[in-house]
Amino acid sequence: MKAILHGNKLQGNNLQGNNLQGDKLQEKTLLRKKMLMALITVLSLISIFILVLMLLIRRDQVPLPEINGYVLNNPTSLASFNLDDHTGTPFTNKSLIGKWTVISFGYIQCPDVCPTTLMALTRVANKLKLNGQNKDVQFVFYTIDPTRDSINILANYVAYFDDEFIGLRANQNKNHLNFEQSLGIRFKIERKPPKVYQVSHGIALYVINPAAKLQAILKPVMSPFELEPFNDDHIFNDFLQIKEYFDKSIQE
Repeated sequence: MKAILHGNKLQGNNLQGNNLQGDKLQEKTLLRKKMLMALITVLSLISIFILVLMLLIRRDQVPLPEINGYVLNNPTSLASFNLDDHTGTPFTNKSLIGKWTVISFGYIQCPDVCPTTLMALTRVANKLKLNGQNKDVQFVFYTIDPTRDSINILANYVAYFDDEFIGLRANQNKNHLNFEQSLGIRFKIERKPPKVYQVSHGIALYVINPAAKLQAILKPVMSPFELEPFNDDHIFNDFLQIKEYFDKSIQE
């Protein structure tokens, strides 16, 4: 009889131990659930905070204008360069500060693209003058063929389009490559004496802001209905949009 009672007591103790272990297991499971829910809540709050912050940032940012080309959200500085203008005066990065600069490039013996682009820029310059918006704007033509385009030839060439246009060419300093590479000017000159001298180049206009940084790149209009790669109305309107974007950006 005592053995039976003792056995029952042991079974009771085992049941009580099992109940305690079960309670502890339930407590751990409940604690884990609470910790998981707290973690989910924290992550949700962080996500909401990031989303609100992004919306606020986007609301404050000035939208990029839609142009024939693209505007740089973060304008890039040009590497140090030293060129000569059509009067023989040095032209460096400092020559860009305080003015808007529209840069075209090509070579003087170019039969089509270069002169038609400069004619379009001449009309743009005239429109800016008529509206009194030309005081802080300069137009630059960079020759990629300085071997044949001497200072005198360059001076006569740019003056044909506008007396205020600036012609640029490389000098003895090899850092003209910095100028070309910073803008992304692409060209190829093939020489096979005595008769072969072929020049090919890309087509683009580069807009430099008054901080001497590349602000935008204008691309040509590729259309069978356009006789010229650049239309002066497009350039004029795009340029005004770029200036407006820049003015709003520095006010933020």
